Amino acid sequence: VLGYRPDELIGQQVEVLVPKVAWEAHRRHRSEYVASPHPRPMGSGPQLAARKKDGEEIPVDISLSAVKFSAGLVVVTAMRDVSDRVRDQAALRAAELRFNAAFRNAPIGIALIDHGGRVLLANGALAAMLRLDIGEDGETDLVMLAHPTDRALLRRTFADLGSGEIAAYRGQCRLVT
Repeated sequence: VLGYRPDELIGQQVEVLVPKVAWEAHRRHRSEYVASPHPRPMGSGPQLAARKKDGEEIPVDISLSAVKFSAGLVVVTAMRDVSDRVRDQAALRAAELRFNAAFRNAPIGIALIDHGGRVLLANGALAAMLRLDIGEDGETDLVMLAHPTDRALLRRTFADLGSGEIAAYRGQCRLVT
């Protein structure tokens, strides 16, 4: 993962694997850990970085466990490269931001609706169109805003979507404002 052969690390201070800007803090943390060892599971603390042989820094998860032998304390460390996860999380955050911007700023009315017909989220265009205060509380029942002759179809459609009987629905209905 870090580009070293195992024999290259033997006898080295662990800080060779730590980004240079964190050396002093790491030495303090290491001293504190040795004074009061406790298991540290992967991913249980802040995002950590490791320094590769070529100087590149990568995000990692690290677990620590202390083992006491008659000769002294040994700290067992496991490290996992989490570059893919960090990159995927950043891409997901960016996609969520793009979706939210498009949803909220769309000039057409858009709503996210649960299988019972309750509005979970609506954009401003829909609220303005219906002249309603549509909040994010799940209390607005879109079916009840529909024309009475369209309500039964909408209820069945939402039930079918919720049960998985149909995967998507595109249609029109009349809304009463």
